[in-house]
Amino acid sequence: MYAIVLALLLMTACASPGDPPPRVPAHQGTSPAAEALMQDSLVEARAGAEFTIELRSNATTGYRWMLADSLDATRVAHLRDVYVADPAPEGMVGSGGRETWTFRALAPGETTIVMRYARPWEPPTSAATRAVFWVRVHPAAQ
Repeated sequence: MYAIVLALLLMTACASPGDPPPRVPAHQGTSPAAEALMQDSLVEARAGAEFTIELRSNATTGYRWMLADSLDATRVAHLRDVYVADPAPEGMVGSGGRETWTFRALAPGETTIVMRYARPWEPPTSAATRAVFWVRVHPAAQ
């Protein structure tokens, strides 16, 4: 019992959010569609195609990426989001990972996807890390 409590305390101590995680590139297929490291990004996709946005994250801290604003339902649809932890060095607790958000481009035009990195149970604050992705949807290939 004491070992479990000690392990939980150690995980909590190692799980402080510290600096927000850096953002990593958005992708469409296998080639980068936008460079997202410490800047906002442009994502281009054809109508009907799926595209992904990958962001550094650390689920052990309770923080995660979430949509900060509603999506323009005429331009893009959120399909899924998946967290994958990076391999942790042996004996290390609380290593980070990546969240991959998958969307479908619906109709030609432009919109934005605004994400925030925060704990879901805490109220939104202006201090939350934000990432803005400008999305340009081109007509479907003929």
